[in-house]
Amino acid sequence: MSRILKKHENASELIPKPIIKSSNNSIGVIYFGGSDYSMIEALDNLSNEGTILDSMRIRGFPFGDEVNDFIINHDLIFLIEQNRDAQMKKLILAEINVSPDKMISILCFDGMPITASFISKEIQSYLAEKKVQELIKEK
Repeated sequence: MSRILKKHENASELIPKPIIKSSNNSIGVIYFGGSDYSMIEALDNLSNEGTILDSMRIRGFPFGDEVNDFIINHDLIFLIEQNRDAQMKKLILAEINVSPDKMISILCFDGMPITASFISKEIQSYLAEKKVQELIKEK
């Protein structure tokens, strides 16, 4: 079993590193795969509306330290996924010691590609909730 664990640890150093854009905000967003272009546009839309988020595009598994550090350094993480079961969230929770309450899944599973409009609306809707506004004010 230790042989397999060692392979897993070595692989995390060899996979492509995530692409991180940070402004030292307390809220971040994680995305991957086919949501790339929609997420870039959504981040621009949100920024134009005054909501600036740190972002990380995961490019491989097993996760390197950068993924762990990004999650630890943010109070709230939006996780953009194009499936019903939030599989990436489950994978992150299994691999990284983080509270599930810290990660908010934005799920698109209607059979169509995820759009920037959908992502922006879902994030803005969540941020409009009072409990998140209080979290932002505390920082």
